[in-house]
Amino acid sequence: KQLVDALNMRPATVSEQTDILIELGYVTKHIDYMDKRISVVGLTEEGKRLGKSLLHSYDQFLNVLFSDFSDDEKDDLYRL
Repeated sequence: KQLVDALNMRPATVSEQTDILIELGYVTKHIDYMDKRISVVGLTEEGKRLGKSLLHSYDQFLNVLFSDFSDDEKDDLYRL
């Protein structure tokens, strides 16, 4: 439910995508021992490495994209 709400996706779509990420070895899923209705999804070490790599690539992309902006222009854009 939390992933569905955070991603603004249908439950079936989140379930399908989660299953794919499990197959790829990026996430794990298990049933909550206190509430069997809840599935707990977490990142594997490989998933954490991929996430860090993607964030680094995204950061580089933003640096190139806004390289011609002044600091004031970047601040103005951030406030929007």
